[in-house]
Amino acid sequence: MTLKIADRVKETTTTTGTGAVTLAGAVLGFRAFSAVLSVNDYVYYTIQAVDGSGVPSGEWEVGVGKYTGANTLARTVVLSSSNAGGAVNFSAGTKHVWIDVPARIADFRGVSLGKSSDQAISANTYNVLTNWTAGSFDTDSFYNGAQPTRITIPADLGIEFVELTTVVGVKTGTGGTNTSAWVGIRKNGATNYPGQIQVHGGSYDNPRFVVPTGPIKVADGDYFEALIYPDRASTLLAGDCVFKLHVLR
Repeated sequence: MTLKIADRVKETTTTTGTGAVTLAGAVLGFRAFSAVLSVNDYVYYTIQAVDGSGVPSGEWEVGVGKYTGANTLARTVVLSSSNAGGAVNFSAGTKHVWIDVPARIADFRGVSLGKSSDQAISANTYNVLTNWTAGSFDTDSFYNGAQPTRITIPADLGIEFVELTTVVGVKTGTGGTNTSAWVGIRKNGATNYPGQIQVHGGSYDNPRFVVPTGPIKVADGDYFEALIYPDRASTLLAGDCVFKLHVLR
């Protein structure tokens, strides 16, 4: 899966309905989609119905499309439209179709999660952080309450690179015993992006571990979880735990 952005790509179509668009050739002075795309590439598109003079006639749609074959663009996700944000049932007549960068995509995209409750963690084992809940933003439904340990890459949005950060707050232990813990982010249950082992004395008040990943290449359906491996049992504090994802491209 590759998301392509290119300048001056615009074609006509006479496709009707809500299905895939058959591209009918480049508008004068522009390039065809086939000049910049390969099969299965994704693009952001705009479709606009026009009259015989090329003046917009009212129907329009902005979304994420997939170039599924020669001169065919599937409309995989609609981002906005003249049909109250839904897929437009295009009428007969000419439309212009071009590669675009929608306002929604140019703006920030990502998710921030918080924890709904404290979580007991066991010593000398990997504890997956759970009980995540929707936080201050979730631009593209990265979080699903049915899978409360995960941030998941949605399908058909052309997302290729992300970065994540988790902040984990651990309740201070008793008796002045030092606490060491491995904290990291795991992709698809296998690939770890760890933070450094950190050691805190018992006199520290509720230490926080911060783990940023840097850029990670992703595909549709990839998921991420936050983990902690402490040297002794403790409690994660809900108010001190955050899990965030930021879309880079």
